[in-house]
Amino acid sequence: MIACVLIPHFAAAVERRDAPSLGTALLVIVRSGKVLAVSEDAVRVGIQPGMCLRQARALCPQTRFIPADPARYHHTFEALLKTLESFTPRLEPGDMLPSATSWLDLGRLEEGRVVKTVQHIGRSVRQAHRLAAAIGLAETKFAAQVAAGSVKPNKALLVPPGGERRFLAPFPLDLLPLEPEMARRLRLLGIHILGQLADLPASAILTQFGSLGQVAHRLAQGHDDGPVLPRRPARMESVSRQPDGPVADRMILEAILADMAVELAERLQARGLMGRGLKLALGLEDGTLHEGRLVMRQPTSDSRRLARILSELVTRTQPGCAVTELEVTMTDLIQTTGQQLDLFIHQTGQAHRLRQALEDLTAGYGPDCFFQFSLLGRTIPLPERRFRLRQWDMS
Repeated sequence: MIACVLIPHFAAAVERRDAPSLGTALLVIVRSGKVLAVSEDAVRVGIQPGMCLRQARALCPQTRFIPADPARYHHTFEALLKTLESFTPRLEPGDMLPSATSWLDLGRLEEGRVVKTVQHIGRSVRQAHRLAAAIGLAETKFAAQVAAGSVKPNKALLVPPGGERRFLAPFPLDLLPLEPEMARRLRLLGIHILGQLADLPASAILTQFGSLGQVAHRLAQGHDDGPVLPRRPARMESVSRQPDGPVADRMILEAILADMAVELAERLQARGLMGRGLKLALGLEDGTLHEGRLVMRQPTSDSRRLARILSELVTRTQPGCAVTELEVTMTDLIQTTGQQLDLFIHQTGQAHRLRQALEDLTAGYGPDCFFQFSLLGRTIPLPERRFRLRQWDMS
């Protein structure tokens, strides 16, 4: 059994949760002069994501326009996924906007356990995140998603096994992942609902629309072979500190951050990793949380560079009072790639890096294991006589 957990109009739901004063006002979430997301009542008056702000205002001047906060929406979605993972590790996240969608493979459930499991999922989402989820259950992902989208939040719908085709038949064709040209041609043929498409011969669909049409035809018939694909956990490394008392002095704060940068760099280097994204979270004495983020052009695991970036992030966040808790998180981790050093020293920087590497190696293996090549002449016919080998002199 597959459960689809759907939170309709996710961004608007998060805004209402975090600002109860918004009440029942029509909400439009704005980013870069365009509509990013809307509430359900805003959809009824014709406002759609992607619409320009001026057009949205013309449709409903009484609408509340709110600047988008993608980082907060993403953080809430990630927290939601962690809650759902407590039910099964076979969890596949879908899109976050316009509606937050995820699928859970619950395996074989006895009839008596279905209701209890759905109630438990819905209750966990409400209690942990103060959000209302619509839940659909079916044998296939597509049917479960359609079921979740057909009920109100805090409700659930079970599609009985074998009844997927009958259940899907009255729903509009727009629910299928169709290319615009294919959708246009189907409408010209008078096909507007899934049942009409399901009744067409498979051979005719394959002839007219190819393999993509065949996939859509199977979905309309209730056949979906796609499994729930568990997400890969984000690779990250975090370091946190809780000072003995509130820290208001900037020099002390930077000293703590420098120490955290060293620990973070050591952890990354021990795992052979570098990171591109850096996040600093500061818990303040007044109970608020300030966050700063930076994505670097080049990944790093260098403690001095990390300390310098953390100092910049403190300046950006501008904490208004003393800091009581600090957390530094490195994201977008990748495997460290080594750099081949040249045997022949041509540049000062190259010589310095080579000497540092040799000092580290000789400390472990002894100086008798390393030799230096000297180039005698490139025109000598025999290659083995173009070079001379001598003991490496560390002095």
